[in-house]
Amino acid sequence: LHASKKQQRNVVNVYVGSRSRRVVVSLQSFYNIPRMFRRRQQERESSFQFPRTSSPRRNHRGGCFTWSTSISLALLALFWTTAGFLLGRHGGGGVASPLVPVDTHGRPSDALSSGEWAFFEGDINGYYNKLERDEHKRRRPAVITSYAVHRWMGPQKSTLEHYALVRRSLYELLFSDFPPAGPSAPSAASLRVFDAGCGLGAGLMWFEQHEPSWEMVGHTISEDQFQWITQDLPAHRFTARLQTYDEPLAPGDALYDAIYSIEAVVHSPDLAASIQAWSHALRPGGVLVIIDDFLAP
Repeated sequence: LHASKKQQRNVVNVYVGSRSRRVVVSLQSFYNIPRMFRRRQQERESSFQFPRTSSPRRNHRGGCFTWSTSISLALLALFWTTAGFLLGRHGGGGVASPLVPVDTHGRPSDALSSGEWAFFEGDINGYYNKLERDEHKRRRPAVITSYAVHRWMGPQKSTLEHYALVRRSLYELLFSDFPPAGPSAPSAASLRVFDAGCGLGAGLMWFEQHEPSWEMVGHTISEDQFQWITQDLPAHRFTARLQTYDEPLAPGDALYDAIYSIEAVVHSPDLAASIQAWSHALRPGGVLVIIDDFLAP
C-alpha cells in the first residue's frame, strides 16, 4: 500500500489458496493503535518495569519513583476502580461497547459527555441500530464523511482513506496499474465488487462516484442502517441488502471480481467460514481486501 516506513510495520499480506481462486487478504492495522499493543511477546511476558525519567529525582524517603510514575500509578488505580464499579453495576457479564459519537470528519464529539456505556451482549445488530438512532440527526446524506462510520486513518485523519486504499489495492492486483487521481471515466474497465459489511453505504457511494463503471453490492445486518441507505441517501445505482455478509450471492448473482470488508470482519463469529464463503463468491483470480484491527507481530 506504499505506506510510510512507520505504517509499513503494521501491514501484513496473507495469501490464501481456494481451489483455482486466488484470495488476497490485506490486513491493515490502524495507524493510531496504542504502542502497548505493538510490543513484542517477550516484552509482554517480561516483568513490569516502573517508568523512569532520564534523571529521576529521589523523594525524601530515598525512593526512585518520579512524579510521572506516581501520577501514572494513580491513574491506573482510578481506571481499575472505575472498571470494577461498572462491571459490578452491570452484573459482570457481557462486553462493554463505548458509544463514542463522531463529527462529520469521524473525530470524537462530546455528545455523550456523561461517559455513558451500553452492553449489547454480542448483539451487533442492536449496537449499530442504537448508534444510528443516536447519530441520525448529525448525518448529512450529501456528505459521505458524515456517515462513513470508520475511525480516521492517515495524516489527514480522514474516514475516506479506507476506500482509497481498497481502490489502489484493486488497481494494483487486478490491473497492475495505479488508479487515477480523480474519478475514473465511465468507459473504464468494469468490475463487480462486494462490500462485506457496508454499514450506512458510505463505501458504496464513494466507489459509485469514483468508479461509475463498477457494479457495487453491499450487505448489512442492521435494519436502521438499511433504512438510511434506502430512504435517506440520494438516488444511487448500487445494490444494498439486509443480509449477512456470509451469504454474498443472491440467487442468480454473478461472481464478484473483488470483495472488500472494512472494520467488519471483527464481527464474524467464524472468520475462516466467512473468508471461505467470500472466496467461493469470487471469480478465478478475484481479490479480497480486508481493513480491520489486528495486533502487529
